[in-house]
Amino acid sequence: MITLRTIDESLLTSILSIEEQAHSHPWSKANILSAIASKRTTVMGAFFGEQLAGYAVFDCVIDEASLQNLSVHPKFQRKGIGRQLVQSIFEEYPQTQHVFLEVRISNKPAIALYEAMEFAELGVRPNYYPSKNGGKEDALLMALSRID
Repeated sequence: MITLRTIDESLLTSILSIEEQAHSHPWSKANILSAIASKRTTVMGAFFGEQLAGYAVFDCVIDEASLQNLSVHPKFQRKGIGRQLVQSIFEEYPQTQHVFLEVRISNKPAIALYEAMEFAELGVRPNYYPSKNGGKEDALLMALSRID
């Protein structure tokens, strides 16, 4: 069973491990510590028992949320954890009407998840992410709007 709760720097080692295993260009220790320390950012963890299975970083201004990062440990991927973490935005910030995100154009599993959650494509940000070959990769901009 997966449980969700906000997390802090006491889980930094686990967060860094997930980042390294889940991303070709993981967030740095400084990026993660900055997100945890920020008063406007929430870092939500998904736990399988006591083990951190994944986490999401998001913030909200008025009624618009931004998903900054979503990372799920490879052994826990494709089990609905990413979906639960994204949905937690609405629990943490109930006033949220719009969620925005950017995703690597090559990250087909993430794009499939967001499309299944009814995120819509807004456009492309060219040459946004560093790529494995030293070049740049486009970011797909997506949004989810809900009307109560």
